Amino acid sequence: MGALVEPMTKIVARWRTAPVAFVVGLVSTVAWAALLVGLLSHRSGGDDLIFGRWSWRFLIPLAVVALIFALQVWLFLFRCRQLLFTYVVLAVFGVLLEAGFAWWLSTSPNQNLRALYGAAWNLGEPTVYRSHHYAVYELRPGYRDRTTGMSHNRFGFRGPAFQSPKPGKVYRIFILGGSTTYTIAVKDNRLVFSYLLERALDRDAARRAPGWRIEVVNAGVGGYTSAENLLRLIFHIGRFEPDLVMIQQGLNDVWPLTYDQFRSDFGHYRKSWYEPGFREVWWKRLARASNVLTFILARLGLFEIRTIKYFATRQNTYYGGSLKRAVPGNVGAFGRNTELMILAARRLGAKVILVSEPYLPDKVFLARRKLMPLFNAALAETARKFKTPFFDLWREFPRDEKLYVDSVHLNAAGNRQKAALYRRFLEKRFRLFDRLRAKVKPGGGAGPVSGEVDLTPPFPVGLKDGR
Repeated sequence: MGALVEPMTKIVARWRTAPVAFVVGLVSTVAWAALLVGLLSHRSGGDDLIFGRWSWRFLIPLAVVALIFALQVWLFLFRCRQLLFTYVVLAVFGVLLEAGFAWWLSTSPNQNLRALYGAAWNLGEPTVYRSHHYAVYELRPGYRDRTTGMSHNRFGFRGPAFQSPKPGKVYRIFILGGSTTYTIAVKDNRLVFSYLLERALDRDAARRAPGWRIEVVNAGVGGYTSAENLLRLIFHIGRFEPDLVMIQQGLNDVWPLTYDQFRSDFGHYRKSWYEPGFREVWWKRLARASNVLTFILARLGLFEIRTIKYFATRQNTYYGGSLKRAVPGNVGAFGRNTELMILAARRLGAKVILVSEPYLPDKVFLARRKLMPLFNAALAETARKFKTPFFDLWREFPRDEKLYVDSVHLNAAGNRQKAALYRRFLEKRFRLFDRLRAKVKPGGGAGPVSGEVDLTPPFPVGLKDGR
């Protein structure tokens, strides 16, 4: 009988400490939940596709979690071994949290959020981008995020729908570029510079060129270099009968120059969508099996989420390798691509304007600070060579940090400023409304104005693909 009483006494003694262990486990659970909520609700307005960048405010819940964990270890080692029960509570909470977080992601109307954190190993289907057989990736047609107001039309351009074939008395402007054109830092389409520009030009057209309507199509794609922009112009934009193509590029063409074994087709920099991505250490691979750990560690900056760069860029860190690898002569590939874009646009019956990109020279990465002057010079030289207008937005845009969310992407105020500068250039220097009043061909580009050499070949306007 005594042999049974002694073990039972020990069990009872252990269970007497269980309430204490349960309370500590409950406090730990609340602390972890606070950390998750803090990470989830933080928005700093950075250039992250969903949230902002890491903030010192994350240190508060993180410090609480670390302090409680240290307390648990100390109690377990020196005071009360029975507090092992707290880890049972935490384990149960972890399972419930993982299941609840996965359910929340699966039902969230925020498609970006669901794609980036819900699919721990890939981007998943409901995302901004999709694979493309030539350009590696493209914008997903019909994408819509009701929580932010960001959407793509059915043709795969950011912004409202437009008609195809193009109606008469419509002057259609396409603006090509990367994330600064797409405007990733501004989620609401109504605050993007291309939308604001279209509204302003359309109002002015009613007064200065009655009967004409102006359409401004945002053809930017985040991460696109001049190589992808060339393909987008030929295979995507051409069939929509552009009258004017504005090409704003350069910032993304910096990165291929910082990679080893440069190739003019950027094959050393780009990779196939389905080619293996970045190699990661074992603990990061294990962490990605959990949606919660993927989210927390990514928000703390310990590893990157699966954004488009993982699928489209070879491993060398996204913001370039060593600047010593950059060969200024390789800027020629950028110039070649830009020249081919001008020829392709003219083949389609459209005019072309080259645009330099604004950025904060004291804030950008070193590679961009050193190489962007070369790209801007290449744009200016190409414009001179082909007798096409050059809009030096880099020089005209204010160097005001209040207009940026980082060193290159503009906030809503910056977009208003950008739209105003585009409008002034088109109306005063490009003389858009003079061209409309003098326009004869209803489907093609406008005729030359003020001595401009018209190099538009007499080819059919618009390429049809059977749609």
